Amino acid sequence: MSYRANANGNGTAGPGRNDERKLFVGGLHRNTGEKEISEYFSQFGEVESISIKNDPYTGQSRGFAFVTFTTQKAIDDLLAAGDHYIANKKIDPKRVTKRVNPLKCKIFCNFFLSLLDQV
Repeated sequence: MSYRANANGNGTAGPGRNDERKLFVGGLHRNTGEKEISEYFSQFGEVESISIKNDPYTGQSRGFAFVTFTTQKAIDDLLAAGDHYIANKKIDPKRVTKRVNPLKCKIFCNFFLSLLDQV
């Protein structure tokens, strides 16, 4: 299993080539670590990476993480399984979806509209 970290030792995540295999996990207890997350999610498929998000000032967990599986099927199976609990706390796993930067969209749309005005 591989873990990515930035210069501060905090995990990194965000849009990338593995989005279809990436899961957002909210509702984690602040003391839940990579080991507990890996043990739980491994029942659905092979876990490629785990990125627990920490507060940059305190270093404490912010209560959510990103889990990347080796297959998309693992996420499908997990989401079909119903409620999930780690350390007796209900968690909220969700499929990661790409977000469109509204500023980029606005610039592109305005450019496109200006081309239409010229026709």
